[in-house]
Amino acid sequence: MLPKSHAVGGSSDFKIDYEDHTLMIEVTLTDSTNQRRAEMESVSRHLGNILLSLEEEKRKKSYGIFIAPHLDKNVLNDFRTRQISFWEGNASFVKGMDILPLDTDDLISVLKSNKTYKELKTDFYKLLANDNDWDSKWYYDDVKPFIEGL
Repeated sequence: MLPKSHAVGGSSDFKIDYEDHTLMIEVTLTDSTNQRRAEMESVSRHLGNILLSLEEEKRKKSYGIFIAPHLDKNVLNDFRTRQISFWEGNASFVKGMDILPLDTDDLISVLKSNKTYKELKTDFYKLLANDNDWDSKWYYDDVKPFIEGL
């Protein structure tokens, strides 16, 4: 867990396997227009392929976190619609994937809170299960205030 370089092309930046779930973390330095081109497809593809490789029970609890200096609204909206979209492999498919967006200020707040992942995981699941399907509003109305309140 001490990377010395960026991830190789075609794979996620971080894939952390826990007993009951897998967490994928994607980090980018891209901004608005470049972010849409560079991240919308690749983040979903990386998470989709990870989910395809998991057993059903572990798949249900697995998700991704996307971290960027700036969160483009249309990238946010695309990620939220992934909750109802299908991702297909050659022989199988998954319906839905969860991606939690965080900007770098959010990441700093999480780190300053000194909360462990175990403490945050339940809250992350609650945020992902929120029924607000307009992701840019979900992020600003629910995710951002939660992170700022840590």
